[in-house]
Amino acid sequence: MLRTVSAVEQRPWLLLASVFAATVFFGFIVQAVGNVYLNWRADPIVSEYRTTLTYTSAVIGDGLLIPLANVFITSQLVAWRRRPRAAEIVGAVLGAGRVAFVILCGALFLRLLFADYGYIR
Repeated sequence: MLRTVSAVEQRPWLLLASVFAATVFFGFIVQAVGNVYLNWRADPIVSEYRTTLTYTSAVIGDGLLIPLANVFITSQLVAWRRRPRAAEIVGAVLGAGRVAFVILCGALFLRLLFADYGYIR
């Protein structure tokens, strides 16, 4: 841990590059791999509906704008040099979990709704 901290303090660009790379990977590359996998499996959802990567806004936003926003936010946090308190970290994790739960419930509701009307078998 101390080696990582000292490496980042010596090379501040390393932290920003790793934040950019992680955001691009989890926000864009994972989607692209999923899209390729669904195309490869000839899944009906890909052939009947538009996938995320067919939208220009998804490619530009998820591949470039969101990573740049995360780099900017990280650079500001580094400039402020303030350590987050444990309550802030726990609150962020619980808030993200709550948002994910709401999205999951909405997706499940839509799945059940479309299945009732015969759009999904």
